[in-house]
Amino acid sequence: MLPLTAVRGVVHLRSPVGAIPTLDRLEAIVRARGLIVFARIDFTRDAASAGLALPPMAQLVFGDPRAGTPVMVATPAMGLALPLRALAWEDAEGHSWLSYEAPEFIGERFSVPKALVANVAGIRALCEAAVAVDSSGLPHQGNTAVEAKPSDGQPLRRLMVASLAVPLVIAMAALALRWDRSAPPTANRAAVSMMITPRRFLVIVPGTSSQLGAPVQVQ
Repeated sequence: MLPLTAVRGVVHLRSPVGAIPTLDRLEAIVRARGLIVFARIDFTRDAASAGLALPPMAQLVFGDPRAGTPVMVATPAMGLALPLRALAWEDAEGHSWLSYEAPEFIGERFSVPKALVANVAGIRALCEAAVAVDSSGLPHQGNTAVEAKPSDGQPLRRLMVASLAVPLVIAMAALALRWDRSAPPTANRAAVSMMITPRRFLVIVPGTSSQLGAPVQVQ
C-alpha cells in the first residue's frame, strides 16, 4: 500500500471505529445538517459480487445545490469534483480512515475563485465530526489529519537568515569599537556585549542610550 502522503491534496483522518460505522456516522451528520445524500457506494460489496476481495471501503456522495451551483457557474469543470465525497476504508493493519480532498486543493486544481472555495470547505468539519470520539466512551485512536503537500521551505529560509545575521552582528560590533575610540580603556574593554539567544541576535553598546540594530528575529 502506498504511504498516506503519496496522494497530494488528500486528507486522511484516523477513525476510532470501523470504516462502515465511520461512514454511518458521516451520513447521519450530513443528514442532520440538512444536506442531500446523493449516493452511497459500497465498494466491498460490489467487489464481492464480482468474486473479488476488498477490505471494507465505501464512499458517501453528498452536498447542497445552493452551495455547489455558484461554484459550477463560475467554474464548470467543478462538475467533475462535485458533489462532495468522502471515502471510508480500512488499511492492511485494520486501521480505519476517512479520506477527502482538501477544499484548498480542489480550488487550486480547478482554478475556483477564492471567494467560492468556502462553498466546498464544509467537508472538513463534517469529516472531523464523524471521526471524533463520542459520548459512548470510545478510546481516542489518534485521528490526526494526514495530508500530502509540498514543503514550504521554511527550514532552509531560517538557516539562510541565520547565516546572514551572524556576519552582520560581527561587523556592527567592529564598527561600534571603532566609533568609541575616545572612550577610556576600561570602557573599551567592555565596549560591546553581544547577546545571542536561540533565535535572536542583539548588539548593545554600553554607555549609550542606543542599540546597534534591533533584535533580529530569525523566522
